[in-house]
Amino acid sequence: MSWQQFFRDPIELPDGRVLRSLRDAGEFIQMLPKATQDRLEWQAAVQALITVVEHNGDTLPVRMAIVRALNASRTERRRGGKPPETTTRSDKRKFNLERKHPIFTIDRQHRFTTGRLV
Repeated sequence: MSWQQFFRDPIELPDGRVLRSLRDAGEFIQMLPKATQDRLEWQAAVQALITVVEHNGDTLPVRMAIVRALNASRTERRRGGKPPETTTRSDKRKFNLERKHPIFTIDRQHRFTTGRLV
């Protein structure tokens, strides 16, 4: 077990601090509020951290997980604490079928056909 492994590229935090090693990352995650630690992004970061420490693996998965969790937190703050909206594939398909342009349409063979303005 080696907590002293360093990231190839240190992780810069929004408050200006820098995470340089796995130990720094672990201590940072432990300092987060319990509600933040319970979020799925941070749980994935902790799992990646533990796996890398136990198997002396590459630090890149940990870096990616932490950066992803930090970005998710920033996005949430920008949206006012609301979870990001998700759309399913069927919702997108339904939206595209309802959205028709009076001049151009696309037929089943994905060719443009022109219509008339009435």
